[in-house]
Amino acid sequence: MADWRNRVDQICSKIKFQLNARGVDNLVQLKDVFLSFDRDGNGVLNQLEFEEFLSKLGVFLARQELRVVYDHFDMNKDGNVQYSELVAMLKSDMSNERLAMVKRAWQCLSGGAPQVSFESLVQRYNAPAHPRVTSREKKAETIMSDFVGLMGEKAQGGQISEEAFISYYAECNAVLPPDRD
Repeated sequence: MADWRNRVDQICSKIKFQLNARGVDNLVQLKDVFLSFDRDGNGVLNQLEFEEFLSKLGVFLARQELRVVYDHFDMNKDGNVQYSELVAMLKSDMSNERLAMVKRAWQCLSGGAPQVSFESLVQRYNAPAHPRVTSREKKAETIMSDFVGLMGEKAQGGQISEEAFISYYAECNAVLPPDRD
């Protein structure tokens, strides 16, 4: 079973790599991709839809591997893969290095305060320095819009806490391949 667990981890990494290569940077974009494979519109992927999802991403599996992987992704064993199950399988803990970097960024932005205003965080966000912008894969305006929308969902009373800031980057980590950390 441990061998299959390692194989599932490798497949999750490959899915993240392929999503990242297609420009998927956050959970909203992941949901759009997920729903594009939900042919019958019922909000879940059956085995055939899941297989198509994987193959269109470039993840090709033998029939037996597909069955085992599908069973792992179908966490509640209802015969379908729900979006929340997909996210749970792809979400991994941030590496210690990435978590330390996110905490250093928070300290820089907050000056040690427990919260900062959402507005000041947006003003200080440097979208042109984002790796997708510097590689010319995306425009700074798109990156900024995504940041404002997703970080804005975490604001409470116009404030962002350190926990919310870390949570935002943990969600980004769900679609970030380990080698892009």
